Amino acid sequence: MSERPNRLAAEKSPYLQQHAHNPVDWYPWGEEAFEKARQEDKPVFLSIGYSTCHWCHVMARESFEDREIANLLNQYFVSVKVDREERPDVDNAYMQVCLALTGSGGWPLTIIMTPEKKPFLAGTYFPKERRRGRPGLKEILPQVHNFWIQEREKILDSSTEIIDFLKQQKPEKTHDLDKGAIHETFRLLEQSFDQEYGGFGVSPKFPTPHYYTFLLRFYYQTGNQRALDMINKSLTAMRLGGLYDHLGYGFHRYSTDQMFLVPHFEKMLYDQTNLLEVYLEAYQITKINLFRETVKEILSYLKREMLAPEGAFYSAESAESEGEEGRFYTFTRREIAEILGKDRADLICQLFNIKEKGNFREESTQRLSGKNILYLREQTPQESKTLVKDSLNKLFLYRKKREKPALDDKIITAWNGLLISSLAQAGGVFPRSEALRMAEKAAGFIIKSLYLNDRLFRRYKEGEVKIKGYLDDYAYFIRGLISLFQVTQKEEYLKLALSLAREMIELFWDKKEGGFFLNGRDSEKMILDLKDTYDGAFSSPNTMAAYDLITLSNITQDSEIKTYAQEQYDFMSRLAIHNLTALAGFMSYLDLALTPPKEIVLVNDTGKKFLDLLNKSFLPDTNYVYPSSLLPWTKAYLKGSAEPTIYICENFSCKKPLHSLKELKAALKKRNGRTA
Repeated sequence: MSERPNRLAAEKSPYLQQHAHNPVDWYPWGEEAFEKARQEDKPVFLSIGYSTCHWCHVMARESFEDREIANLLNQYFVSVKVDREERPDVDNAYMQVCLALTGSGGWPLTIIMTPEKKPFLAGTYFPKERRRGRPGLKEILPQVHNFWIQEREKILDSSTEIIDFLKQQKPEKTHDLDKGAIHETFRLLEQSFDQEYGGFGVSPKFPTPHYYTFLLRFYYQTGNQRALDMINKSLTAMRLGGLYDHLGYGFHRYSTDQMFLVPHFEKMLYDQTNLLEVYLEAYQITKINLFRETVKEILSYLKREMLAPEGAFYSAESAESEGEEGRFYTFTRREIAEILGKDRADLICQLFNIKEKGNFREESTQRLSGKNILYLREQTPQESKTLVKDSLNKLFLYRKKREKPALDDKIITAWNGLLISSLAQAGGVFPRSEALRMAEKAAGFIIKSLYLNDRLFRRYKEGEVKIKGYLDDYAYFIRGLISLFQVTQKEEYLKLALSLAREMIELFWDKKEGGFFLNGRDSEKMILDLKDTYDGAFSSPNTMAAYDLITLSNITQDSEIKTYAQEQYDFMSRLAIHNLTALAGFMSYLDLALTPPKEIVLVNDTGKKFLDLLNKSFLPDTNYVYPSSLLPWTKAYLKGSAEPTIYICENFSCKKPLHSLKELKAALKKRNGRTA
């Protein structure tokens, strides 16, 4: 590794900083790199990753810290590094290329392209030397250089053909979705459900929180017990398995096996955010104590490890420490005996499946590792809970002395917006917890530090605000503001949500085809005009924009917002009909567009007793408000008596007014017994 820093040393991104002392002459994404490529007549080697990506670290150690590979890159290419979390537009554009050329994608993403940013070679991880049929950079880089010199015209033609092909990919015009599509989505999820271990598919197995968001709402709408069984089995399996950190709390990225046992150990803010919401909603419906405990523990983890002094939240914790993935999280049988003593260690090892030879196999050799991941096959017996809790705390304190995985301490507006929503909802369900206070403080930080001159920005780190916000920054932060308004009824949150929604339409709306572009009209133009639409680790920005617009139109009855909400649902429907489960996040909210709005108006709610009850209830299809000048349609409700009053309105008509908590509880139970 070079002692002399390269250009990445001036960047704030933790991922770019990780490569600041590579012998590769890296450039950050920007015109300087492409101008150099044009002047020196070289292709551009683009490498995209993120700070907690395991295979990014592997490729860095094997190749980017290797002088032989660095010399090839420095001689024949201009090399550019991109943090995909800071620049999702660059990542999405070239990921589409990789998917089109290779049929698969992932990170690290490797692209070789012309100085005009047109790609002609794509892949993900490449070793230094050829391995198991996978070509190595040592042979690829000279071959590409020779091809660039000798077959330039073929390269340029190929790169143009790739871009032209991708630009022609547009959704077909189809009929609108109806409620039958919701039932078909459930049928498809049921087919892919793992009956034995929970979750969906085989391996690797991701948490896929939007699947559970869909199933929770499907159960709420239909009472289908099978949907609830799938939810309970999966959430229990994830919580008991190695996917969950039983000592420090929070979820790892995904499971490498079918059983939720061996994870990739990185912890992402967005996973904690989405699973916090899923476990919270599942608890609202089922009242299962394990789900309640999980919510509380995720909140504890977020406050302890991810909360920045400014009040917003950091991005991720790495999988690696001391050069080894999972080193921080795993234990030998001997370590546990030394920490706890024999008798207590025997109990913990029995409960958490700790073995002398280890309880999982190394991914590379498939041999038992000698190390153990704490996991449960069933919940801790009630009589052992106090002893187990004390023992786990001792293991946690011991683990704290180890070298911790690296923290990606940049603050991303989009991910914080999602978390604000989940925290606000948790603050409604558990009103004396710190969740709501954390949500409001995080929102306040974004408003103060990342919303400048009527424009959201994406990233904050060490006082630096950088990169104009993308669609996800707007859509997810609007979602957070809507949740804060719903739980607190503070008008400033609704006002800002409406203002940002109008800005989102102005900046990102596609006036020709509908839907929202990822980049704003005032942002750097990419090789492709991208619309991020498919639900992956979390619901896509276009899914969330659809939710935001229909919810705001239902709350405010604003005709302009309502028009865009309908057009956005039409656009997303054209995509969803071809692959319902790939847009399961959107399908979660389809019922909001297909049914008339449901509203509850609270008048003279002294002490917020009515509001507290509604916040604790699972009511995904219902908005509840206090009468307000911001909501002209509610003014008529102020003319009633001075006593506390509840108006429940459905199908454009209101039921007889209610006046007590007892009556409201009875009405909710009658309306949907599963939420009472």
